[in-house]
Amino acid sequence: MAQQWNKAFYDRIIADIRETVIEDCLKLMYEKMQEMIYKTVYNEFDPTSYKRRYEDGGLADMGLYDFDIDMNNDGFTLRMFTNVKGAGFDKNHSLDKYIVEGIYQYPNSPKPRDFYQATLDSLIDGGELYGILIDKLKSKGINIK
Repeated sequence: MAQQWNKAFYDRIIADIRETVIEDCLKLMYEKMQEMIYKTVYNEFDPTSYKRRYEDGGLADMGLYDFDIDMNNDGFTLRMFTNVKGAGFDKNHSLDKYIVEGIYQYPNSPKPRDFYQATLDSLIDGGELYGILIDKLKSKGINIK
């Protein structure tokens, strides 16, 4: 016979997981994303035809990032993305697409620089994201083995 779950208990666990993901994991993701933008984007190409905006409306401006979280019975998916637009001819288009896919409209364009994948690799390979999730949930009384 299958074990019966108390709905209120289940809802509390889901709320704790959601809170941990949004408050703790997302903070780390923003930090890693900014680090990877400098490493894989800014340090890999020095533009001559435009001036970078960095944290002032540019790709490293974490105030222009957003996230989606999708929680279901199989787990959760957290997606972080930038709302940064170009500043010139591309002012109505997302800047990340140009950078990640290497799609440019000027000569001597840089190669693709996928800072999203670099961020994901850094978060997973280092184990830091998993560690924060486990530690924070444990502090709420949820032990994951």
